[in-house]
Amino acid sequence: TLLESRAMLEGLWPAAFRFSAPRPLKIGIFEDLLADVARRGLPFDADILKKALEVYTSRYVYQRALSKQDCRFDLDGNPAGEVSAEQKARAYGLVKRVERRQEARKAAADGEKAAKVGVSHPDA
Repeated sequence: TLLESRAMLEGLWPAAFRFSAPRPLKIGIFEDLLADVARRGLPFDADILKKALEVYTSRYVYQRALSKQDCRFDLDGNPAGEVSAEQKARAYGLVKRVERRQEARKAAADGEKAAKVGVSHPDA
């Protein structure tokens, strides 16, 4: 879940994972996580790490950060590579899709409110 992923990632790797203000992660961060878990003897397997990482990177705010930022970061919060133009464009497309869906939901909700007002106030 989101809360479990957040607690684990921010708790163990606070320099890399910030759910409220994410930064693009370096390519290969999953392998770095596996190695760090093994080195530290942490009780997490690859599946748990993969799911937590998917929760983190699939979020709108992460994709928005990926679409706008140039630098990627490692587990220690150090610069570790760049976000390519293609990666930025893909993230931007995902962000725009989410925004269009949100706008459509808002428009539908506004339309329902307007219809209810019209029904309850026939003179309007």
